[in-house]
Amino acid sequence: MEITTYAANQPVLLLIDGLVSFEHVITYLRADFHIIEVHVDGNRVDENIVELEEYIKDHCAGHVDYAYGTDMGGHILMKLCARQQVHIDQAVFGSINAKNHSRFVSSCIIFWMLLIYGHLVKKKRYPWWYRLFHRQSSRARRQYNERLALLMLGHFGDQYNDLKSLLKWHFTSSWPASFTTDTKLHFFWSMKMGARYPRRYIKQFAHLGLVMMNQYQEEMLVVYPMRWVQFLKNTFDPKSIPV
Repeated sequence: MEITTYAANQPVLLLIDGLVSFEHVITYLRADFHIIEVHVDGNRVDENIVELEEYIKDHCAGHVDYAYGTDMGGHILMKLCARQQVHIDQAVFGSINAKNHSRFVSSCIIFWMLLIYGHLVKKKRYPWWYRLFHRQSSRARRQYNERLALLMLGHFGDQYNDLKSLLKWHFTSSWPASFTTDTKLHFFWSMKMGARYPRRYIKQFAHLGLVMMNQYQEEMLVVYPMRWVQFLKNTFDPKSIPV
């Protein structure tokens, strides 16, 4: 597990990454938060969760004001909230499924993602058929793919096994069942994803806040970082966070 901190005044903001790191948004956040950025080891995710709890207890007195996790990082953040070994005031989740898949479906998803992103990490480019398919895509989609490639390569380097292990943990480790927590939960939800996701969130989680956006959350995070930061700040208490 790698932990990078950007010291500033309180409040504390915990960022747990997934496919990409948060290096491209740190510049816009570090003036307003004491940032703790976490990158877990794909081979030791469950152990890293315990280690992260110990870190928060030792360095933050067991308390975090705000936390954000996207895709696999969102899964880890959900585990933290469910275990309740540390206190998180508000947690924001982006691009999470919050659903337990069958072993077959999980294997298919992992296989498909490794075909694309595993090839990217190993060969430093998308597979030819993926590039051909997206040649006629919109400019925004091509920009997203290019930016995602740069961020993933900067994040994983050539650590294909780390990516593979992280994907396997994400899709095979069970999501926490509905639980009671004092943490206020927020979900970034794109209207492009359809209505089934917010229905699932509302059914499963208490203290829920849905933050709707027109673009996919990961697209905004990767391509429009300043806009994503505005969404994040507006989601938290506007009285304590300058926007």
